[in-house]
Order: sequence, then C-alpha cells, then structure tokens
Amino acid sequence: MFALALLSCFVLVHSNEIKNSQPYKFGYSLKSKHGEQQHREESGKAGEAVVGSYGFTDAKGFYRIVHYIADKAGFRVQIKPNEPGTGKQHPSNVRMFSNDLTPRGKLKKVEATVKVAANSILKLGDVQGRRGYKNEMNSCNIS
Repeated sequence: MFALALLSCFVLVHSNEIKNSQPYKFGYSLKSKHGEQQHREESGKAGEAVVGSYGFTDAKGFYRIVHYIADKAGFRVQIKPNEPGTGKQHPSNVRMFSNDLTPRGKLKKVEATVKVAANSILKLGDVQGRRGYKNEMNSCNIS
C-alpha cells in the first residue's frame, strides 16, 4: 500500500515542460471621465523580437507615446510627445519626435489693465441714522 501511495505522488508531480516559447500579444486602453487616456500594446516571442507601445494623454491634451522594439540589435525607443519642454533632442540614443508648442526665442512684453470689483466691502459708519456697517462698491485698476 505504501508503494502505491509513493507512486501516486510521482504521478501527481510530473508536469509537461514547454520546449518552445509561445508567441504572445496583449494590450489595454483606458479613458477617464475627465479625458485622460492610457494605453499599452506588446507582442513578441522569447528569443526573438518584442515590439510594443504605450502612452498617455492628460486632461489638457498633452500626450506622450512611446514605441519600442527589443531584438538581437538591442533595445530601441521612439518617443512622440507634445509636452512643453520636450524638444527634438535624442538623449541616450532615444529618438524624440516632439510636437512641443512652447515658444522659442524672446517673448513680447504684454501690458493689460484689469478692473476688479469687490461687492461686500463693509465700513463702519452711519446707516439710516444708526451706527453700523454699510456696503460700499470699490474698484481699482491693476496694471
């Protein structure tokens, strides 16, 4: 009986080994009620190339999309943002294709006058023959 129990343990432990890796592919895409978005996709097979991309868009419309490939030639990335401050630079062998709308060069000086009104400025004074607070409408110019 003991031999039968021992033999059943070996049968239960035996598993099939996967000799060759299988190709895979996955991805997701999310969107919030405020307009933010995220996505990711990847496909590949172990020992061969892995290709993918991921990115986001924020509520203001700024985005960053990253495309990548990893194969026998190494890991290569292309980034496509429109975020401020992301010029067409290529740090660490990363290819940047920016649509940054930040102005370059000198900025023009702009002057404006703003009229501000305050409705509830209270002053201590005479209100209908009694001491108390009265409302006054004040405005000022800011330049």
